[in-house]
Amino acid sequence: MISTELAGPRDTLVTVGSAATLACTSDSSEPCFVWKYKAVGANEYRYLHYEHSSAVNFLEARCSVVLSNHNRTSLLTVKNVQLTDAGFYKCSLCWTQESSNARLSVAGKNRSLFIFVISQSQSASQSTQVCTQLCRKRIADNI
Repeated sequence: MISTELAGPRDTLVTVGSAATLACTSDSSEPCFVWKYKAVGANEYRYLHYEHSSAVNFLEARCSVVLSNHNRTSLLTVKNVQLTDAGFYKCSLCWTQESSNARLSVAGKNRSLFIFVISQSQSASQSTQVCTQLCRKRIADNI
């Protein structure tokens, strides 16, 4: 069996209503990607996309996956992100056990109030960094 390298998605912070794009790349000559999602507090992942199946995509209206064979990358885009989209997104290769996941953090805005969904595994230092990013974004956006 030939080993393949998988460069998974990165932790991402977005605000409600924007789009989030997560990338997953493989060095396989013919990659086949699977995308799954686990909500904050959930116990299991749910299928978002499986290339060789008609798996139900529960975010179908707002979620799309584009595969680029040229650079062997799968791009998962969630449009009009909602607070409930926060959680873990896992990319894996169809025929191997290799996978990588990333956290999608979502900030909501209501005038000057920010609501931030933090996963249970997020450390205090990570929370502080994310809150600092939100403050800087808020100042930059003149909210």
